[in-house]
Amino acid sequence: MDLQLKKYKRNEIIYHMEDIPQAIGIVKEGSVIIETVDFLGNVSLLSHIGPNQMFAESYALTKTPMYVYVRAIEDCTIQFLDVQTLEKSPELKKA
Repeated sequence: MDLQLKKYKRNEIIYHMEDIPQAIGIVKEGSVIIETVDFLGNVSLLSHIGPNQMFAESYALTKTPMYVYVRAIEDCTIQFLDVQTLEKSPELKKA
């Protein structure tokens, strides 16, 4: 399986609004938040994601643009699971 490990600094954007993620993110160290910004510029916190939790899975699996931002709120390490690799996995095809 194709797993990629990346490090992000505090306040770095991991996924931008309208990105179509190709991978599911798994927080290994640190934490991230999922937030949205309305047309007036108001920021709303939707979720806090900590170690061993996933994000962007619904967008990555459905190949749809994100309507949220994913941002590191502290230095963090994220493991990315490529969805194309996951879809080609023989284990999934058996199910």
